[in-house]
Amino acid sequence: NIQLQKLPTSYQLDFVMLHGGKAKGFVEIKGKHSLSFDRVQQYGGYLINLNKLERASSLMRLTGLEFRIVVEGNGGVWAARFIEPPAIECVYFTGRTDRRDWQDVEPAVRLPVERFKKLDAITIREKSVDPSQAA
Repeated sequence: NIQLQKLPTSYQLDFVMLHGGKAKGFVEIKGKHSLSFDRVQQYGGYLINLNKLERASSLMRLTGLEFRIVVEGNGGVWAARFIEPPAIECVYFTGRTDRRDWQDVEPAVRLPVERFKKLDAITIREKSVDPSQAA
């Protein structure tokens, strides 16, 4: 009975979860990755940019609501639920270098793979479609 409502870009997260018109949490959806979650585990966790995690953590502390991240990887869709802001063990400076955009390399943290649960029979559609149809 949860509906997803697209958030304005100023919120820096994709959706708010609504139940009966009341916000229940925030959701970030990461589209198709070429890596499998086995490979993500070998790297030590799922990489998320520090700014996005800071925004999610700030909204969680301010509102008392949860945060979920949904990731489509090679071989399936995984989701993690956080009822408290995740602990940060290490900050990395990493990112894409194939586009020659200096802003693609930024501080990031790894979320433990153990926090993610595989969602069977779920696919993520493009963010531009009706948010009620997204994972």
